Amino acid sequence: MIGNLVQRSREIGILKAIDWTSSDIQKQLLREVVLQSVMGGIAGIAAGSLISYLLGYLFILVSTPWELNLTPAFAKDAVTTVKTIRLPVSFSTGLTAAALALSSAGTRHAFGQK
Repeated sequence: MIGNLVQRSREIGILKAIDWTSSDIQKQLLREVVLQSVMGGIAGIAAGSLISYLLGYLFILVSTPWELNLTPAFAKDAVTTVKTIRLPVSFSTGLTAAALALSSAGTRHAFGQK
């Protein structure tokens, strides 16, 4: 944020020249930062959802332990049992809302406003 203010010092000077007060400039910068953090939170949730959705198509091959296998291991032509498990994917609305709230709350705290 400090780097952003240094880069935009010329713009801030122009805003002060056209009678913007320091609190007006601070409110404008706060709005921009909150918007950026909310958009970043939405993009992060979308990317995480997409990756989780794609991971849900992965299958894991799990061989049954020999104690649970009904075919004795010493039997001729014994077949090992292999089970396919699909990874479960679930989304929590409450956790998603909390992530968005935290992404915008952190920026408000940085400016000292509640």
